[in-house]
Amino acid sequence: MVLRLRSSGDRLTTYLLGKLGPTPSEQARKAERRSRILRQLGTSDPNLSEPMPPAEPTTQPTQPAGAQLLCQPPQNGSGGLASNPDLDLRKAALERLAVMSSQYGALDPELSYRAHHDALTGLPNRHAFEERTNHGLAYARRYGRPMAILFIDLDGFKTVNDSLGHAAGDAVLREVAQRLRSALRESDIIARWGGDEFVAALLEVGSEHDAARAAQKLMDALKEPLSVEGQQICLSASIGISLYPEDGTDLSSLLRKADQEMYESRSRTRQALSKRPVVDPMQAGDPRLIESQLKFALQRGEFHLYYQPQFDLHTNRVYAIEALIRWDHPRLGMLQAGSFLPLAQRSRLMPDISAWTMAAASRQAARLKATGLGQIRVAVNISASQFAAGDFVTTLGRALDAAGAEPEFLELDLPEVVLAEDWQTALHKLNQLRGLGVHVSVDDFGSLFTSLDYVQRLPLSGLKLDQRLVRGTQDQQSLLIQSIIALAQTAGIRAIAEGIETAQQLQLVRNAGCDGAQGYLLGMPVPAEELHLASLLPAASLQ
Repeated sequence: MVLRLRSSGDRLTTYLLGKLGPTPSEQARKAERRSRILRQLGTSDPNLSEPMPPAEPTTQPTQPAGAQLLCQPPQNGSGGLASNPDLDLRKAALERLAVMSSQYGALDPELSYRAHHDALTGLPNRHAFEERTNHGLAYARRYGRPMAILFIDLDGFKTVNDSLGHAAGDAVLREVAQRLRSALRESDIIARWGGDEFVAALLEVGSEHDAARAAQKLMDALKEPLSVEGQQICLSASIGISLYPEDGTDLSSLLRKADQEMYESRSRTRQALSKRPVVDPMQAGDPRLIESQLKFALQRGEFHLYYQPQFDLHTNRVYAIEALIRWDHPRLGMLQAGSFLPLAQRSRLMPDISAWTMAAASRQAARLKATGLGQIRVAVNISASQFAAGDFVTTLGRALDAAGAEPEFLELDLPEVVLAEDWQTALHKLNQLRGLGVHVSVDDFGSLFTSLDYVQRLPLSGLKLDQRLVRGTQDQQSLLIQSIIALAQTAGIRAIAEGIETAQQLQLVRNAGCDGAQGYLLGMPVPAEELHLASLLPAASLQ
């Protein structure tokens, strides 16, 4: 008799039943079991090895012996139930098999899903991507259709894990996966390749331009900040593209080419800041011509603010970003402040440029707060002439109000000469600024050797050491740095070292007890649109 359980686990059930049933090598034991069963059914012949002949027909029809074994409980000679461990065991096994078969059938779809999808993001995994994309390639070969592979890698994702933890990193990956999927067509294939890498197969793309446009859509999908555990995180991605059949005719070669393109794309992005040379207009052309062009630079929107992070050396975290003005000259390229601000001073354009700088920095402070990074201050340099203007405090207050920025997240960096010339006038204006809620630091401190007594009597937030002190290696300079830091700490003022370009300089200011540091070793100045979380996290050289 064959018992078949109707479920998706039929094959498993049949296999297990076959294991429980007798095999050809068990014929002797089978005969003995049959004899034992017949004795329990009431036979008086203990040596009977064959089934008893069927009884005479009665008014009640009898069932075949096999059916009786499965359907009726055996009886002893007195009409009571007979104990049959063999049948009880078989019955229990069959019931257990039925339960297992039912459970296997229920788990079958779930196991199939897990085998083809990434457990974290829900996207197809590598195996599923290769299987589906190879089908797409076969179709492309047969019908001569184009196809593209995109290799996507998140920029700076490691810093998210290091700063916010792996749980936050997992949440970011899930959100990124959802955005990438929604940015593609239903016919396209997107999968998580591993870690923070994703791959996409674009079926029937028309040209390289169409593939590039699809890649841009993916990058645009990541522009909006992600909200994770109350933190606003901004990410970007590097994407490499390979085309079938130009870059390869099999999936392996197409993936390799896309991966190579991705790394080259990332390299080009990192070199973007230096793609246009920084020159000195005094050496590149007639200063009078440059000065006349400077008058129209503000009207044409040629000024930009770059931001460089300042790190707290006690926590290794960014506490401020310094706004640095740049002039995107149409002929000479990107000019740094030192190459054109002296011309602005001479042409009396400095008040207008300073007002624009304060307004732009105030807007940046407001944006940081809106993205959950409001605890980071924006520091902006103020010239001596700008500070001396009678309406300076009023102008600053208007800029903050117009930007919707809170004064406590703006920091003004004043040149040391302001204190050296007339510290009592400076004290009056500094008190006004502190009353407004703005922080004030002294920039390039140590260049003029201002009386240290003045520093203790002024409402300052920080002293920024002159870069020449940091770059020196003589013991005299080291002792001077320690003296300035000790003075600042006694007055409750933060001491910051600027111009850190080597690990030795960083170690020097650390040993001297400096509170903060800033420089190319720790972070390059970047434009506002590239100011994302990765640029505001601890630099590798701080670890």
